[in-house]
Amino acid sequence: ARTYTTHTTLHYTTLERMGAQFTRAFNDGLNNQIGRGDEEDGEDEREVGTLKKMVLCRDEDIGLYDDDIARRVLLAFYEATKGDDWVQKHGWITWEEIGSWHGLKLHDTFGVEKMDLPQNNLEGEIVPEVCSLRGLWCIDLSDNSLFGSLPRTIGDLSYLKDLNLSGNQLTGELPRELGRLRPLRRLWLQDNQFEGALPRELGHLFQLREINLSRNRLSGTIPRELGRLEYLENLKLDKNLLEGHIPDIFSSTVELKVLTLSENNLQGLIPRNVTGYLYKLQELDLSHNQLEGPVPVNGFIRMSATLEEVRLVGNSGLGSESELGEAQAQLQSSMPNTNVLLV
Repeated sequence: ARTYTTHTTLHYTTLERMGAQFTRAFNDGLNNQIGRGDEEDGEDEREVGTLKKMVLCRDEDIGLYDDDIARRVLLAFYEATKGDDWVQKHGWITWEEIGSWHGLKLHDTFGVEKMDLPQNNLEGEIVPEVCSLRGLWCIDLSDNSLFGSLPRTIGDLSYLKDLNLSGNQLTGELPRELGRLRPLRRLWLQDNQFEGALPRELGHLFQLREINLSRNRLSGTIPRELGRLEYLENLKLDKNLLEGHIPDIFSSTVELKVLTLSENNLQGLIPRNVTGYLYKLQELDLSHNQLEGPVPVNGFIRMSATLEEVRLVGNSGLGSESELGEAQAQLQSSMPNTNVLLV
């Protein structure tokens, strides 16, 4: 039986030698189509973008799918995460088609496009070679025992839409290269041990719908750049070490349905545009911080059509116990379908 050896340097096929006439033809037809579409037509989007890159790019930008290279990369990943101890590993490191390996989905042209291995007893580091599988649009390695830092090469996965590494033991800072994942819709990194500041580059991910970074050790302030994410629906940053004021950035994030910033060290007033613009908000949790100022009772009442839960408990600067009790009673009377917890 043949065996593979692990290679950290990968070589890609290039189409640079194709004629300029072929290149111009792709340019004319595809130049205005790259990067459009939602999840339903994501495959077509990727095919348009990649066909153009095959003609125009350098070797290090992207390569045609090579089955031998993919197997070497997957072998490196398997060995680094103790694959022999996985719960499910059917097909792995065999001559079966890669698409039949447990947790993998294969595209005829772009290779491995989905890696779905949650709760599978993976233990080890995420090897940078994985990020050379450029066709990936979905990675779910949640609820395993992965440790170490998130490779900076994550930014090479230019078609990635879903990244779920939650429920592991990942450490270090979030790489700024995350900001290169322009099609990203969902970023789930909760329940890890990430530390340091939130990258401002996350504000470049204009397609983001969900950010969940809860229960880490992130510090510093909330970047104002997050206010650019006009399609954002869920923003969960609770149970970290964030400080400073809640930035006044929510006039553009009008699609927000869930905003949880509890159990940090946030200070100052509740921004007016939280109650002035977020008319689709269903859940607001700012509890256990150091917020000050009056509770915006009238603003919450204006949001009563959608608001299902408001949690502000644990912010002594919002008023005395009697003042907060009065505000809670007023809100409960005006918003009987909303769970209100101020004291």
